[in-house]
Parts: sequence; structure tokens; C-alpha cells
Amino acid sequence: MGYSVDFSKYKKHINEALKSPLKRNRCLRYYGNVKVSSSERLIDPLLWRRTSGRPYIHDGQFCRGAFDLGRCDDFASWALTFPGLLDESPTAEDIEDGATALHTYDILTKSYTCEARAESLMNDQVEAWIEAGLLEVRG
Repeated sequence: MGYSVDFSKYKKHINEALKSPLKRNRCLRYYGNVKVSSSERLIDPLLWRRTSGRPYIHDGQFCRGAFDLGRCDDFASWALTFPGLLDESPTAEDIEDGATALHTYDILTKSYTCEARAESLMNDQVEAWIEAGLLEVRG
């Protein structure tokens, strides 16, 4: 410590990390050599829970979409992202983190697997996703 990065920089990064989950994980990962589940936490869990519920989407609404064509050893999926109608003004803390606006999005997704899928996809976790309706089996 203190050789490749000056100690004064550590103090700066730690102070920033105390204010932002995004910067916290970066600081832990790059300066503390601590493995984190994600290098970035892009969506605050409290904000995520606040927006839960059925999406509000109307006919003809603009959206962006993507798909991934899987094979028998992978999943196939599609996703549609609609700009939300509940955009909010950023708080002082959001602005400090660099946000200029808070936008909401409604996202619809569906994932598929096939009956004759690879052996590696024949496991309890995949079966649980199928039973929960998160993954649809096709012939």
C-alpha cells in the first residue's frame, strides 16, 4: 500500500465510497482487494422495490427491444424496454453522484429453453425457474 497509489488518493476514494454504492464497490475491489458480487450496483435496492408492480405500457408506445437466439445448450430470450412515465427530479445526493435526472423504465422479458436441452441445463435451479414461470419450455 502506498507504492502504486499515494495514500492521499486512498482517503479521497474512501470518502467517495462512503457516499455512493457504486463507488463503494469500486473502492473495495480496486483499492482494498476485496471480491465483491458486482463491480457496480447500478440500481439501489430501495429504488428497485419502490418501482415494483405491473408495468404501464400503452399501444403504440416507443420501446427498444433485443433478442438472443439460444440453442439446446443455452437459453433464448427477448426483452422490450419502455421509457417510464414516472421520471423524478434527482435529490442532492443523486446530483453528487453525477445524476442529472432519474428515469424509470418498464421492462418485459421472456426466456425459453427446449425440452431436449443439454445435460448441463438439466438441474434443480433450471427446474425451479421453469416451475416459477421464469423460463418457458418449448418443444
